[in-house]
Amino acid sequence: MNGVELVKNYGENDLLRNSFFDLANRVFGLPFQKYYEAGSWGEEYMPFSLADEGKIIANVFFFLSRTASQKNEPIILLRCFLTDFCLTGKIK
Repeated sequence: MNGVELVKNYGENDLLRNSFFDLANRVFGLPFQKYYEAGSWGEEYMPFSLADEGKIIANVFFFLSRTASQKNEPIILLRCFLTDFCLTGKIK
């Protein structure tokens, strides 16, 4: 892990986006690419990830939404924690 950097809002970056899809599939078996292709990666989806030489190794995302109450107030949901298995026991 030489050049670990924080990357965000990388939906238009094919390399990082596809690396995230791979990580989500390996860790949770989730086919995030299908959600992306269906248009579910919009402005309300905000990923924050750690990348090591162009490979996503950890991720968390925020999702902008609104309450289901009559007030319909804006909220931010914190979701989807992912960490690559290769990091187990290496981060302190």
